Amino acid sequence: MNTQYPHHDALARPLYVRRDVHNGEDILEWARAQGFASLVERATLHVTVAYSRQPLLWQRAHRAHDDGTPVHLFVPSDPARAVQSMSAGACALVFESPVLARRHHEIRAAGASWDWPDYRPHLTFARDAGTRDLSRVVPYSGPILLGPEVFAGI
Repeated sequence: MNTQYPHHDALARPLYVRRDVHNGEDILEWARAQGFASLVERATLHVTVAYSRQPLLWQRAHRAHDDGTPVHLFVPSDPARAVQSMSAGACALVFESPVLARRHHEIRAAGASWDWPDYRPHLTFARDAGTRDLSRVVPYSGPILLGPEVFAGI
C-alpha cells in the first residue's frame, strides 16, 4: 500500500505530483563543475509529474504499482539533454522520459489541469543562471534515479 497517498480523501482538490531525485549529489556536482553557484538544496531536487490547480479526485490520478510500473524510476544516461532557463531565472536540466510523459498524460486524463502548453520532464538545479550563456553549458548526461510518486496538495 502506498502510504504517501491519502486513500481516505474523497474530496476533489488541487494536486501536485512529484518524484524526488535520489542521486541529486551527482547532479549538483556536475552543476558545480559547470560553474553554477546558486544551487538548490539536494533534498529539494525533484521532477514534477503533475501540477493541477483544477481540483480533481486524487483516487482517479493514483495508480497502484501492481501494474508492472516500477516504484523507482531509472532515467538512463542520455547526451541529448538541455539546460534551460525557467521562471524567475532558475536553471533546469530538461530531458526525455516516455514513462514520465505517459504518466503525466494519465493524470491529465484523470482530470488534472496543466498551465503550460506541453509537458517536458525537467529538474531545477540552480536558482539563478546569472548572465551565463546556457547554450555553452554541457548538460548532465548521467543517469537520473527518481523515487516513487509523492502526492501533495497545492
